[in-house]
Amino acid sequence: PTARCNLECITCMRRQWPDAPDGEMSMKLFDKLLDQMTQFPDLERVHLGGFGEPLAHSRALEMIRKLTENGYRVSFNTNGTLVTEEVSRELI
Repeated sequence: PTARCNLECITCMRRQWPDAPDGEMSMKLFDKLLDQMTQFPDLERVHLGGFGEPLAHSRALEMIRKLTENGYRVSFNTNGTLVTEEVSRELI
């Protein structure tokens, strides 16, 4: 959902791509994709990850909530530094 990250790890592929985008997916696009997922009746899980830190997205918890409310299991990779007690309660 985002290409943004809160860390600058020396082993990260982002360091090798200095002109990489640094934005985040709009909720308008996310909602459009969520609507289109119904075209894949066997889709059970959505993974949020890739180039950025998923929890750095300003509305990551809302995205996860919407996905789970629509019956999807959600997984994501994180560096864990943004997982506060409040965030962990929301995720649970």
